[in-house]
Amino acid sequence: VYGYLCDLIESNNPVIIGQDNANVPNVIKLFADSFAKSSIEVDSVVGQRMILILRHVQ
Repeated sequence: VYGYLCDLIESNNPVIIGQDNANVPNVIKLFADSFAKSSIEVDSVVGQRMILILRHVQ
């Protein structure tokens, strides 16, 4: 699921990103929650993709 979400974000899917990047804060919160709750391991392939996306947002 998180891998597919990364695919959608990386392709700038307008439904996920939102108009004028309106959904980006929600995506950041979702990523943070998934790391905090150990739903995704930081060292996993998907975890690394998520971190790259977060770095890109900075």
